[in-house]
Amino acid sequence: MPFLTLIPVHEILAQAYSSIAAEKLQKPNRRRLDINNPDTRHRLVMGIFGNLGANPRSDHNILFRVEQQPAKAPAFLIRSDIAPDPAKLTPNSQTRIIENTELQPKKVVAFRLSINAIRRHTKKINGEKIVEAIPVRADNYSENSNYGDLNYWLQQKLSPGLSDVSILNHQREVIHSSKDLKSNGKTIQIDLIDGVGIIEEVSALEDMLNKGIGRAKAYGCGLLTIKVLR
Repeated sequence: MPFLTLIPVHEILAQAYSSIAAEKLQKPNRRRLDINNPDTRHRLVMGIFGNLGANPRSDHNILFRVEQQPAKAPAFLIRSDIAPDPAKLTPNSQTRIIENTELQPKKVVAFRLSINAIRRHTKKINGEKIVEAIPVRADNYSENSNYGDLNYWLQQKLSPGLSDVSILNHQREVIHSSKDLKSNGKTIQIDLIDGVGIIEEVSALEDMLNKGIGRAKAYGCGLLTIKVLR
């Protein structure tokens, strides 16, 4: 029984800062709460579930994205197999059970997806294998798009759950982690895509809804939500 939780970003940040103050942590630790740091987003989201073991995100299918709501403050939209800890939620958080009882083949759906639209190529330099990450082109959504374009790439990602996929809106965000002596940091590209499609294989679509799509799921990518139109 999956759950969907909406929690305002500013509230969860304020709650985290209050916790920091209570623990009397030093000022440098506050920098880790930069909302444009992928590690911060991960910690804030996972923090509402408490201690769930060694692999909480994958074990409980926890997915999230930052939802930009019209005339409202940004919020984390979180999908999970388990309910969050009520004691860790903020005053204006909302949680409900997800019910997708209308999923039937050939139904038209609107969808929103946050995804890491990256192609990875392995090449050799001086005999060493190097993995190169190349962003998928995002400047052409037409049906006649070339192989390198976002619409074609997205159709492959959503198949066989959805067919006849068309992109209506697309936003690309790149966030960075703080760098320190032990790490070169990480950079995460998050593509937020609104579109429409037709349900083909219900079981495949349900699997994508539950487990997410693509890479970087721990940092705000992979969450697919849909609304049946007709």
